[in-house]
Amino acid sequence: MWNPWIGTNYCPRRLLLLGESAYSWRHPQTGELVHPDADHSIELANCAIQHPDRPVSKTMKRLNKVICNAEKPCRKQSRAAWESITYTNYISVSVGEGPNERPTRAAWEQASREWPQLLERVKPRIVIVLGYTMWNHMSKVDPEVSEYVGGYKLEDDSLAMCWAAPHLARNKWKWTEYVSYIDKAINERQNYP
Repeated sequence: MWNPWIGTNYCPRRLLLLGESAYSWRHPQTGELVHPDADHSIELANCAIQHPDRPVSKTMKRLNKVICNAEKPCRKQSRAAWESITYTNYISVSVGEGPNERPTRAAWEQASREWPQLLERVKPRIVIVLGYTMWNHMSKVDPEVSEYVGGYKLEDDSLAMCWAAPHLARNKWKWTEYVSYIDKAINERQNYP
């Protein structure tokens, strides 16, 4: 399981943004294949905070715009936004070399087994699942509110409510639509225990 990025101001809302997967890449100078490690989510968040103008991927560029609610976020906006959330990927192994690789069946199964542990570790109140394919691979929710909304009961009887959205890299929505969707989820969360 990846080590999630957990912002220092995560606790008031307890918002988890859940990406699908990570891939391996070629080092720009050496050409060596680099695999993401257990701290990959933390490294991505730190990079977005330090260099909001130079994201490591198309997905991270869009995610930074979304959480900052800004077309061109500055370092101060990025730091404040990232400190208010938790972020990680559902699949905790590299899916292969490059962004077009897809998770294997074994990777989906491993993620499904690790999901309850991640939920208990970060105890989110709100989860934004950034990908319909991922949502369809996740274990059954209870309660199931609608096709893309449902919850998972945690050991302390709290409820991690999930809202699924399109994958950020697929460009089905404008970044501003994700902002509105997250705001809607935050407002709707008060309707659940």
